[in-house]
Amino acid sequence: GRPAAAAAVADQPAEPADDATRRWELLRKPFALEETLKDLQSLSMLIWDDRGEALLMGRSIERRLLSSEAAKVLGGREAKAKLRTAVNDCLWAFTKAQRANLLEELPKKYGLELHWQPPKLETRDDSAGGGKGKGKGKKKGK
Repeated sequence: GRPAAAAAVADQPAEPADDATRRWELLRKPFALEETLKDLQSLSMLIWDDRGEALLMGRSIERRLLSSEAAKVLGGREAKAKLRTAVNDCLWAFTKAQRANLLEELPKKYGLELHWQPPKLETRDDSAGGGKGKGKGKKKGK
């Protein structure tokens, strides 16, 4: 038979390989409108629980939306309307790069009107107290 060390390794579950396979399958999912709409909804919830998984899901959705399979399905007005609503509702959950790509490509490919307003971040000048003041650093001469 085989050596004991090889048998012990062979009997252990190969979780990293299973995880890699699962990730590969998620990235290679074919476009199906209803499933992609469900995944968009899942992404908006997943972003709070598992950032790494949300990044992967976002990549998968982005790839599917820009695929040739999607182009075939998104010819109808109703399908476009469903997708536009779902993407607009969940656009915030994509990474900056994914969002930029979708904002650029979806209107070109399908004529989708996407509305994205980045959140206005409060700057130091906007906050009470204004700009930089003198801190409590070292005093001169000491």
